Amino acid sequence: MIKYIVLLMCLGLMGCSTAKPYIDAYSGVAGGRALRRSTPDRVAICFDETDMDTLQQMADTECTKTSRKAVYDTTVPFSCSLITPSTAYFDCK
Repeated sequence: MIKYIVLLMCLGLMGCSTAKPYIDAYSGVAGGRALRRSTPDRVAICFDETDMDTLQQMADTECTKTSRKAVYDTTVPFSCSLITPSTAYFDCK
């Protein structure tokens, strides 16, 4: 019983922390198909409670590597990690 209480407390503390947003550069294979969230043409940023200006700056930084500007596309909730659950997508144009 004590183990469950400690586990719940740890999970509760994780929910109170704010993690910094990051570029989701994960790549892998699922069902024989290559997966990659961020590409040179599309930037994926995992975040939680971050203002859009910060996300835009991060995406602009990535898109300038290919001499382009980031344009916001969409946000998908519950698509990243537990601490940074949402993903914002930007297209490099």
